Amino acid sequence: MTKKPATAEQKAADDARSQIVPQNLEAEEAALGAMLMSPRAIEVGDDIGLRSSHFYRPSHQMVFDAIKALAVTSEVDTLTVINELRRNGNIEEVGGPIAVVSLAERVPADANCRAYIQEVVDHAVYRRLVDAGHMIASLGYDHPATTQQMITMAAEIVSTLDGPEASSGGTFTALGDLVGGLYDSMLERYEAATDFSGLSTGFTAIDKFTGGLRPGNVYIIAARPGMGKTSLLLNIIAHIALELQVSVGMFSLEMSQEDLVAKVVASLAKVDANRLTNTRPLESDFELVSDAIKVAQAKGANTLLFDDAGTLSSFDIRARARRLARQQLSSGRPALGAVAVDYMQLVEQGMVRNRNANREQEISKVSRDLLGMAKELHVPVIALSQLSRANESRENKRPKLSDLRESGAIEQDATSVMFLHRQEYYDKDDLEMAGKAEVIFGKNRYGPQNVTAWLGWLAKYTKFVNFADAEPPAPTPKYYNAGMGGAGVV
Repeated sequence: MTKKPATAEQKAADDARSQIVPQNLEAEEAALGAMLMSPRAIEVGDDIGLRSSHFYRPSHQMVFDAIKALAVTSEVDTLTVINELRRNGNIEEVGGPIAVVSLAERVPADANCRAYIQEVVDHAVYRRLVDAGHMIASLGYDHPATTQQMITMAAEIVSTLDGPEASSGGTFTALGDLVGGLYDSMLERYEAATDFSGLSTGFTAIDKFTGGLRPGNVYIIAARPGMGKTSLLLNIIAHIALELQVSVGMFSLEMSQEDLVAKVVASLAKVDANRLTNTRPLESDFELVSDAIKVAQAKGANTLLFDDAGTLSSFDIRARARRLARQQLSSGRPALGAVAVDYMQLVEQGMVRNRNANREQEISKVSRDLLGMAKELHVPVIALSQLSRANESRENKRPKLSDLRESGAIEQDATSVMFLHRQEYYDKDDLEMAGKAEVIFGKNRYGPQNVTAWLGWLAKYTKFVNFADAEPPAPTPKYYNAGMGGAGVV
């Protein structure tokens, strides 16, 4: 049987595999030799981010590990390193004592240690690029998933190149360069006569406890189904986008764009949300909705943006948010100032995944990725989270931190964890609590904890309001636990 000729792509892949793996053994030897002779070279390696895995030859990795082990408590020289290698049983693996001595003799000039070490790190990155290329090529040959999934897998493979292994130096900032920003922030708040430094949520009671939504921080709104957490999120981001004229990107993994827009318009128009999408509208609704649409088009045309792709990983969200930030900037539109995610438990771990990870570990990764996105884009991230059913088995239904589903790192990563609770959902006969909502601060890095902000709830408009705009004033519920209300209630 005649063998089919190889395609151009296959030839290119075969050529790539047949090439010598990127390496510079001379640079590895010079870097190790410099570290054997000079403590300064070890410090330079730390500064650049040199790791054992950056060395191609296993024996060089062993020598480097011995040097690093000694550098913590002892002096490093050829004799101490030889003894350390004897102690850990690797002396013969590296070629014996003579191999260690020869490393020190091969250093052309200690002053060039930074160049040697950088060369070692660079070649490690080249090898990672080759490995990534082979992995991506195998996706094209084997096509193990759908086209879109393979694109996501390829993008995640590329994203790992920017991980810790690719590090080439620290990211420290000197105190002297930072203190000026603190002073400027204080001056800005003083001149603006405001008590908070972040974005206002539009809710006075929440702003009082958070000090505003600060860039680089993650804010969690957690609730059981039916409490209105998506509505609260929409109310907050609509205020930021329409009133503050700051762009917000919302990722909805549950509701469609059409449903989200209907909620926003119902809230703006104060029209029964059901009449916008389901039941027959009243004649009087049209003028109210028309006015609300004009407001949305005038104020939110380029500031409130929705992505309802549905199935997204935390990597997808970060990549799309990064792209949105670039688009807003390049088009001259208001800069991206906040990102919202509805909701965390629906975020996929991604195609490049740890198959042994449990659900809590997966959600912990999502939490850390959202925090990384907040820091990278310098925006606050507001994310919704589900609660477990634990509170429903208690007499007091008010949620607490232990109710966070797959909590893992959520509590640790979040600046604030706010529990949305409406007692009327559980006790419809308690007329005193009708139309009342609590935002309970289970965690609050920049303010008091275990305090409650009260909001009014206009259910048919899917709208929360400041309690000053709702009657009567906030009650003190019968079911309050000691220490969970009191002076902290607003």
